[in-house]
Amino acid sequence: MYEGKIMAGAVVVFMPIGQRDALPAWGVTDSDGRYELSTYFSANDMPRGAVPGDYLVGISKYRLPDVERAKEKMSAIGLGSELQRYIAEEAVRDIWPGGVPEGWPDGYIPGITHMPKRILDDEQARNRFSVLLRGVPLLPRRYADPDTSGLQATVDSSKGEPLVFDWECAGEIEAPEPP
Repeated sequence: MYEGKIMAGAVVVFMPIGQRDALPAWGVTDSDGRYELSTYFSANDMPRGAVPGDYLVGISKYRLPDVERAKEKMSAIGLGSELQRYIAEEAVRDIWPGGVPEGWPDGYIPGITHMPKRILDDEQARNRFSVLLRGVPLLPRRYADPDTSGLQATVDSSKGEPLVFDWECAGEIEAPEPP
């Protein structure tokens, strides 16, 4: 939860304490905040859960651009001046329905239109923009890293029932930082 609200679509990562080369277990929360952990051991299998032990936990959630929505509208519009007007004036609001992040250029749709030259020529703008492409954080940054989140879990399979870990995340969400 973040500030009393369930965070559907958050990625939860369990990193074994003291085993930095071990593979983490991870899952994605549903609309009730529930998740099922998976651990990949190879490209061919997907065992469920986390092995018993102690874990540092990281939780992250990002708002990503909705390019499919813009693509659907562009297909319906077809070629011509109406398409050019849509790209220049409306597309940015369709790919960011929850609000356009500061610094996102009008008329840019990832994978469809070209990134504006002014961003490519300006290293600082390019760095800031590359962060926006990864998404706008919806949780404070410290929670994404198991080492800084302050969250821990102990997995004990001897109880024979699903384990429940409830975490309440709080704090101000920082603007994304360039690399």
